[in-house]
Amino acid sequence: MSTALVWFRRDLRLADHPTLRQAAARHQRIIPIYLHTPHEEAPWLPGAASRWWLHHSLAAQSEPFDPDGAYLRQWLPELAKLSTSAIQQPWTLAQAESMAINAGLSRDYPRPVVDLAASRVEALAGYARLKAD
Repeated sequence: MSTALVWFRRDLRLADHPTLRQAAARHQRIIPIYLHTPHEEAPWLPGAASRWWLHHSLAAQSEPFDPDGAYLRQWLPELAKLSTSAIQQPWTLAQAESMAINAGLSRDYPRPVVDLAASRVEALAGYARLKAD
């Protein structure tokens, strides 16, 4: 079985990604790789809207590539006990739910770095200011 590594940088689209399309045509297995390197974008660091979009894009990529969560379970053993639906978005589990299944997420798995709700509010406020000007 041949395997291709597909490196996603700023282009996270699946439908019209030429490298992904070539890899799918030539290989039986694809391992997508994404490295978050915001420092490479300096001095124009990603703003609130970009961070929100990035988070949701990466979350959306997980299911098509790993629908049953096998890859996540293999490489993130602290998530292994989660259900298939929860493993795709472990940050949505309440601490009580995590403790009930003894997943140890509050202890072993970091909470989100970015507060998406706050980022969304910040981005919408920024758009409103631009629109008002």
